[in-house]
Amino acid sequence: MVASPQHTVRRVLLVDDEANILHALRRLLGRRKIEVLAAPAAPAAMQVLAASPCDVVIADYRMPGGDGLSFLVDVAAKYPATRRILMSGYRVPGAEAHLDGGTIHAFVQKPIEMQELLGHIGIRVTFGDER
Repeated sequence: MVASPQHTVRRVLLVDDEANILHALRRLLGRRKIEVLAAPAAPAAMQVLAASPCDVVIADYRMPGGDGLSFLVDVAAKYPATRRILMSGYRVPGAEAHLDGGTIHAFVQKPIEMQELLGHIGIRVTFGDER
């Protein structure tokens, strides 16, 4: 796991159309007093970002009407200070180039290792705190 800089995270936007993933991440982040916003696809997520700036955006690669990587490229252009994390259960063509170029800050493979995800978000995790 690559170490992430530690910073204050107050609001996270989750972009995924899978209810079980959204539920698990809401619980995980909510316990850390982080406001969690959610959207099922890119257009709705952009509307959420316009109304409520977020510290971190976590997007699934496969989503209705587009893909998470293209969405995060748009987020990088409009909200460069927002940390961008792509997640997928599949190989994502071009993800490495975007990681190297800074368009996305992390790629998380599904099934999600929660401790790894928290590290990429920038949240310190102590032993036994990863559930």
